[in-house]
Amino acid sequence: MKEIGIIFNGEMVNAILGGRKTQTSRMNGLEKINHDPDKVDFYAYSPRNEAIFKLKSNPCLGYIIKPRWLVGDRIYVRETWRINSVGCYCEKHDANHLIDIEYADGGDLLICPENEKVTEQAKQYYQKSRGKGILGNYCPSIHMPKWAARTWLEVEEVRIERLQDISEADAQSEGIQGFYTDDTEDYYYAPSRNSVTAQMIQLKPFYVFGIQFIKSAAKAGTLTRGYG
Repeated sequence: MKEIGIIFNGEMVNAILGGRKTQTSRMNGLEKINHDPDKVDFYAYSPRNEAIFKLKSNPCLGYIIKPRWLVGDRIYVRETWRINSVGCYCEKHDANHLIDIEYADGGDLLICPENEKVTEQAKQYYQKSRGKGILGNYCPSIHMPKWAARTWLEVEEVRIERLQDISEADAQSEGIQGFYTDDTEDYYYAPSRNSVTAQMIQLKPFYVFGIQFIKSAAKAGTLTRGYG
């Protein structure tokens, strides 16, 4: 089992917290395949859960792609965040090192770190993010460490699929609230532009890893104060 961070934008974070988003589609590792996806066919999964693709021109040749995510892996949601304070009193450890984290799309989290390393990292983020106001600037989601995540997910299924095969049910599970196709060309319309399917795109035959997940328990040492 691995613990892997995935970046989600604010709308998708709220969809996860609201229970509307239970899967995501990612192209990581499929870049070679998607350079010309019509030249290959998905064949099967290996005993090690690798995706096997065969060339249409020569079925004896192809690609073996190991997915980054496997069933049972835990995903921590990386989102825009900032540290409001470091050093609040922690009754559990009778020490002044409680960390107060705020998220750009609502909610905050109190963390009682299990070691001094996390406390020192938090102090560094706090100092670097300080702006002209009382509170510091928000940190980009790409810089969110594991200990700062408020939302954890557990992978239930990983499958290979093509974007053009997405169903209405799958699109809704991606967090899309508005969805339709017109009479001439197929489009999906959604409030977000940052994920593979949750944006307005003309459907293309790209391969993606469809990852289905459930919300999991937070890491030990966190005290949730509310999500909104």
